[in-house]
Amino acid sequence: MEQEEEICSKCGTILRDSKNSYIVESEKKEKPSKRFRRYKFWVTPLNILFLCLFIAGIDMAIVPIDSPFHMHWAFWPIVGIITIFLLALILSKRPESFWVIAPLIFANIAMLLYFIDRSYGENDGIFGLDWSLIPVLALLIFGFAIPVVSRLGYVKETPEDKFKKMVGEE
Repeated sequence: MEQEEEICSKCGTILRDSKNSYIVESEKKEKPSKRFRRYKFWVTPLNILFLCLFIAGIDMAIVPIDSPFHMHWAFWPIVGIITIFLLALILSKRPESFWVIAPLIFANIAMLLYFIDRSYGENDGIFGLDWSLIPVLALLIFGFAIPVVSRLGYVKETPEDKFKKMVGEE
């Protein structure tokens, strides 16, 4: 199938010559493969529910007592899993709030460890803690205090500073 020459109506120049022009077929662009699969919105919460039910089932099956629905230790990991999931959900919807959410996650983990340690009665350590004093302090200092202070003390570079750096005045 041969195409005819196209000529500009205003100036008379040849726009396309059928002998010298080739039709280029557009190549199909391959989509880059995604690292994570996309699931429907209800898949992750349902999987977390199944995980929590599994943990609760282990707790209820291992230590049989009079009440079949009494949990000894499973309450704490279930609370931790659900809380971290909710914070991660907030973080995925608003990634610019990472500097607030990440320290809150560490503070939440520290509180969880504190309450786990205190749930079996007052101990002889500082603040009534037994084993969780060092992990709680480490989480609060390195996961909460240092990132918050660093973020609040961050000096943002102004456009004038960027210009001076480009020109080489500094």
